[in-house]
Amino acid sequence: MTISSKQLATFDRRGYLVLKDAIPTSLLRDLRQSYDTIQQQLLENAQFDGLVNNVAILHQGNQNFISRIDNLFSFDIPLFVKLLGLPLLQQAVQALVEGDAIPIYESLLIKHKGDNQNIDWHRDMNHQRDSRIFTVGVYLDDSKSQQGALQVIPHSHLSPDSVCEITRRWQQGDLTSAEVTTEAGDIVIHDVMLVHSSPPINEEARRRTVYFEFRSLEHTQANPLFSASWIQQRQELNRYACHLWSQSPASTTDNEFKLQDLYKQQVRYESAEYCFEPPLG
Repeated sequence: MTISSKQLATFDRRGYLVLKDAIPTSLLRDLRQSYDTIQQQLLENAQFDGLVNNVAILHQGNQNFISRIDNLFSFDIPLFVKLLGLPLLQQAVQALVEGDAIPIYESLLIKHKGDNQNIDWHRDMNHQRDSRIFTVGVYLDDSKSQQGALQVIPHSHLSPDSVCEITRRWQQGDLTSAEVTTEAGDIVIHDVMLVHSSPPINEEARRRTVYFEFRSLEHTQANPLFSASWIQQRQELNRYACHLWSQSPASTTDNEFKLQDLYKQQVRYESAEYCFEPPLG
């Protein structure tokens, strides 16, 4: 499956795009099982002090919830790296970037009933871009209507207004939001400037979503946050992930790529933009 010119136009206009049934059933099953293994290890071994080794742990009553895992590839789970190289995902990314695409980060967000996670309206970053910058969300579970599904304000990625201003206009009824429901195996791609939110889950379910952010090579080379060596390492990561789907012999670079070295260079990303004003009324 490739993204059509019509889909690209829709993405640029609305700020998001949904790719249905994008993940092979066998890979989806194995990814879910891999997460369950990670979860068991973390809950058995972590010291619950809020954030341990890039893992956010919430406490609700007598239960502990893993809510987020950053630096996802630091866990020795090759399937998550293989997900990055999924041909359909890569084809979509290349169509949006129109050139070399650089995977900027990878994380996994988990929502459970009872964790009371309410993700308020926000932008992933506020940036004057000269090219598309977007987040790819891979859904390992269903995200149903009125059950923690993604909420977006279409076209808000095109607005120069702040999240607070856009939120006020939405509260006053001047802007409308849309609910993006998904099934396990779907992919949602959204512009980092799109204003979006996610309410808590209130049924016996959980929602696990793997996130990748992509930017163009041209953008990363011009961005002072990213060093040349870091960019090169990220290029090698992407090639390695794509090679996992290839039948051809591995190149020397593929053979030498070491995931354990991936996070040795610390990078400071642009901040997300939230609104901290009290709601109207």
